[in-house]
Amino acid sequence: MSFPEPHSDEGDEIPPDKLTSLAYAMMEFNGKFSEYIKEVDVALWKKAVDYAVTFTEVDGIVFEYVIEPNGEDSVVANIEWEEILTDEELEEQLEEEESEEESEEESEDDDNESDRDWSN
Repeated sequence: MSFPEPHSDEGDEIPPDKLTSLAYAMMEFNGKFSEYIKEVDVALWKKAVDYAVTFTEVDGIVFEYVIEPNGEDSVVANIEWEEILTDEELEEQLEEEESEEESEEESEDDDNESDRDWSN
């Protein structure tokens, strides 16, 4: 999944050292929003959580709906750090996959040529 580059109101790209603050702000906003919906309409909150858990797809992060031992509902994020790639690692992985696909195509072409009947 790709995300649009974050920009300020003026259209300037947000510097990488500010992205962590932006992520924390978005997490806090989403948490407050979720808390409010849960207080006002629990059924709606559960539907919204189910929707978000189902359709949020970020490599290395899995969200789960959990009922705590005390009966409280919550959402937890299971982070599989080894599966989260840096931009450079992702680019390398994509290049390797493309290279493997090209090699497989070349191998298939070679196999097709060797299967031909050249006796005529």
